[in-house]
Amino acid sequence: MPQSKKTNKLGVRPLGKRVIVAPVQLEAISSGGVMLPDSMREKPDEAQVVAVGDHEDIQLGIGDIVFLPSFAGSPIDVDGNIYRVINYEDIIAAHV
Repeated sequence: MPQSKKTNKLGVRPLGKRVIVAPVQLEAISSGGVMLPDSMREKPDEAQVVAVGDHEDIQLGIGDIVFLPSFAGSPIDVDGNIYRVINYEDIIAAHV
């Protein structure tokens, strides 16, 4: 198993075929230069993998960027930061 797949700094380890992800921050300014309020931004469907479960079928490592369904996973609070625990099967795609 690659080292990047094992090591996480959260102090929380997902079990089985689960991963923990952090949302990718959305741009506050549109491509046309218009400032977007929070209510006008789309819900983030991209996230960065921050911890990976120990199941042998998981083909992701820490730091990978993945695409998710909008409401997938369960939110968890770790040291005041909100993450989502996602079932591996719910991940739609990963950046290559």
